[in-house]
Order: sequence, then structure tokens, then C-alpha cells
Amino acid sequence: MRFVRAMYRLAEHRIAVYMVQGNHDPAESWKAQLQMPDNVHVFSSEQVQRFPLIVNNIEIGGVYGISCGHGNESDNYARQYRAFERDEFSLAVMHGTVGSSAGSENHNVTGPCSLTDLAEAAMDYWALGHIHKSQVLSEEPLVVYSG
Repeated sequence: MRFVRAMYRLAEHRIAVYMVQGNHDPAESWKAQLQMPDNVHVFSSEQVQRFPLIVNNIEIGGVYGISCGHGNESDNYARQYRAFERDEFSLAVMHGTVGSSAGSENHNVTGPCSLTDLAEAAMDYWALGHIHKSQVLSEEPLVVYSG
């Protein structure tokens, strides 16, 4: 599979990957059973997890996330996120629908939340998925759909 080969290529260059599974590839799907290299960190669908963010062998913060699972697509995942106070930098990865973001009218609502929910989690950056339109929803904290 092309995706798995790409993850192994990133591993060769010691590039970490932090992945949440979405509603089209939930944690219980067959895709979740693919053998990934050690650089790939897949978040659980049970609760928000934190992986240390390491730069030059120094922990500078955390990467937080939760994957979609069958039956939890209507949950407001954002309310489960809380940055550790000791984190110099906190990055959140989430698959969900923020308010009425551009492009949301063409998607099923998954992990519905508001910009206020995201701000209350005290993250520095939100990397969002589900809406396939590149857009910046907020500058502070920075909230971005990659597209």
C-alpha cells in the first residue's frame, strides 16, 4: 500500500507522524491493522492521548489527539482536550466539524465543536481534518484545516 510505504520512507529520515483516524477509516477498520513503522503514532479512539513532541532530543511539548471509532462520531472531541501547563508548545490533531466552517455543508457532521471549545483546551495549534477545504479558522489559537 502506497501510504504505508510513505510512512516507512519518513521513518528512514526520522520524521515523526501523528495520526488520528477519521470517520472513513475508524479505529476498528481493517486499515487500522496495517503494520506501521515506529515513527507513526496513531491516537486511540477511547480518550485523548498525548505523545511527547521531541526536537533535537529535547521534549518541548506535546501532540494530542483522539481517533474516531464506531459510535463516537457525534461526540464533541474538543471538550476532551486539555494542554499540560508544562508544555512549551501544544499541538492538537483532530478529525471533526468546527461550527459552520466552509465546506462543512458537503460533509456529515463528525466530532461537532465550536471555536470556543478549541480555545478552551489551551492548545497552541489545531491541525484539523474532515473538511476537505484548506482554511484558517482562527489565528489565536491557530486553527487550520489542511484541506
